[in-house]
Amino acid sequence: MFYLIIFGDLPDRSLRFVYENYQKKYFQKLAMTSYPNNYDFTRTNRNKHMTGQDSKTTTVIYEYPQKYRKECTQEGCSYYLFQIKKMRKI
Repeated sequence: MFYLIIFGDLPDRSLRFVYENYQKKYFQKLAMTSYPNNYDFTRTNRNKHMTGQDSKTTTVIYEYPQKYRKECTQEGCSYYLFQIKKMRKI
């Protein structure tokens, strides 16, 4: 543990990743696209853009928000801190 928990647990969020492969050279032009309100997933990633791969297919990684669980297993691990006004006061 890196700090004393004097104000309680931090309100973390977690993610679930779903990998889908498509039989097309490119799915979208950008490496990452955020979808804050339109879908159940919040972001898509296409690593092919970042690594410079040349392939006839492409894999898209969908990020779905998920509740953080203190007992970190394959799913539910903390990925990023949930920003709320209450935490800014601390």
